[in-house]
Amino acid sequence: MACYNDKLMELFYMGNHPDYLRMYSSYLLYKTCLDLCVEKGIKYCSFGGIEGTLDDGLTLFKSNWLMDVEEYVGEFNMVIDRPVYYAFDRLYPLALKTAAKLRGRK
Repeated sequence: MACYNDKLMELFYMGNHPDYLRMYSSYLLYKTCLDLCVEKGIKYCSFGGIEGTLDDGLTLFKSNWLMDVEEYVGEFNMVIDRPVYYAFDRLYPLALKTAAKLRGRK
């Protein structure tokens, strides 16, 4: 299932039951939605989120579709407070890396 406007189609989350993973139903759904985007002249089609590690099964599956990854703070990228946004966007990942390095030394 998806919703769309003139510029973007957003696919709603779709899970796969482990017993049916070899049926590849996700591929048919994505292809159908992409065909509809082409038919309607919709430039962007969002397959939804991915895990943050970029090496999980969902990311590997979605990488078959030549995607671009856009990372947002939370669900939306709406800047209300620039210093806070900057802290989360730039400084927080650095703090996580520093903490991981410090944990590795112990």
